[in-house]
Amino acid sequence: ATINVNGVSDSNTNQSTDFEGDRSLFLFARNANGTTNTFAKVKLKETIITKNGSVARNFIPAKNSSGVVGMYDTVSGTFFENAGTGEFVAGPVAE
Repeated sequence: ATINVNGVSDSNTNQSTDFEGDRSLFLFARNANGTTNTFAKVKLKETIITKNGSVARNFIPAKNSSGVVGMYDTVSGTFFENAGTGEFVAGPVAE
């Protein structure tokens, strides 16, 4: 898999660039046979997931009208709240 952070790419040579499996893809945590562990603490501006060269998801941090912090997918137009434990915490609004 390849990760790109601030324009710098890093490939993990132990994994394929294709993702296929019978488990859900977790962002910010590890999916260990359906159990969530190894949580991440990150400052996030955008997460783009591609499938066959096309953007499948483009998540950006957002707050909904109730003030809940989550991720807004600009591809599907869907707001996603945290599906794990805890909650997303908003940082300062970017200029």
